[in-house]
Amino acid sequence: IQDSLWWYTAAVAVLSIIIGGARMAWEQRAQPGKDLAASLITLVVVTGAGLSIVATLVIAADAFSGWMLNQATACDVTDASTGCFGKNIATLFAPLQASGIGQLLVILLGFAAVIMSLIQVLLMIARAGMLVILTGILPLSAAATNTETGKQWFRKNVAWLGAAIWYKPAAATV
Repeated sequence: IQDSLWWYTAAVAVLSIIIGGARMAWEQRAQPGKDLAASLITLVVVTGAGLSIVATLVIAADAFSGWMLNQATACDVTDASTGCFGKNIATLFAPLQASGIGQLLVILLGFAAVIMSLIQVLLMIARAGMLVILTGILPLSAAATNTETGKQWFRKNVAWLGAAIWYKPAAATV
């Protein structure tokens, strides 16, 4: 996405420089120049290291999620051959299976767990898509940070990107 949008990123950066220069001439102060310099530094940092930073954070968040689930279940949930996750669930519901009402409750809770698992799968698919899109437009939003609208766009982009990165660890913790 970043390769496809680099023309737009460059155009927005040039427009941002023109707006900064016009603001400096109009206001006859140095503050718009300082804002422009900060905007260009943001663009350089995001373009140069943004993808690496996001990738590192995603890897760290995913590793934390796996670690959290392994600690909570006392087994390796990534290895399906052990069957330990199913054993833990069976142990959890063992006291309820003694009575008829308990078995009905197990069926209802199992149905609810399946529905919630499907929702989580859909949210993880949405997370993956959001990570790609938000990381792809990050340099474009950084190029516009010389304007107030661009600053808001960049802040929202970073906030949504952070939410997408940290959703998986939050879900694993819960």
